[in-house]
This record gives sequence, structure tokens and C-alpha cells, in this order.
Amino acid sequence: MPPAECAEKLKLFQRFNMLIESHFHQHWTVPGITLTNCHITESRLTDICRRFANRPPKRLIFDRQLREAKRLLLFSDNAVNNIAWQLGFKDPAYFARLF
Repeated sequence: MPPAECAEKLKLFQRFNMLIESHFHQHWTVPGITLTNCHITESRLTDICRRFANRPPKRLIFDRQLREAKRLLLFSDNAVNNIAWQLGFKDPAYFARLF
């Protein structure tokens, strides 16, 4: 891959990661992120994420949500149900099964 193309893909990957950091609690879908914020197709974003992180975009979002869930479970007094809803999980039982 030419250096200019690699740099462009790296910028897109970094932009996607910044979007994850800003919006992980909203439980976004990958198509919603790619079309409204990154202006690229879902398949192109998947290719870029696999190239730079060896994970699909959905997994990167999910991993960030889990890191935040762990942080909140350890350091806050919120109930598990409240943390689940705060992070966009509609079913607290599903959220609890992740741990």
C-alpha cells in the first residue's frame, strides 16, 4: 500500500476511535457511525479496523463499552441496572451475563 493511502486510512481509523470515545455510551451501530460521521462504507471501515486493530469496528465499540462498564462497576455506587442503561444496554440481564 502506498504511504499516502496508508496515512489516509490511519487518519480514518483515528477518527473512528475518537468517535468511539465520544459516543460509546450511545450504543451506536456501525452503519450509523460510518454513514453519518466517517462518510465511508461499513465494509471500508471494517477493512481499516482489521488492518490497524485486528478487530472489526463492532468489536472495538463493544470493547470500549466493556472497559467503561468495568470502571463504573468498580468505582461507582451505581446499581448494575443503572450502569447497563447508562451504557445503552436495553436488557440489564444481558449486560450482567457479560460479566
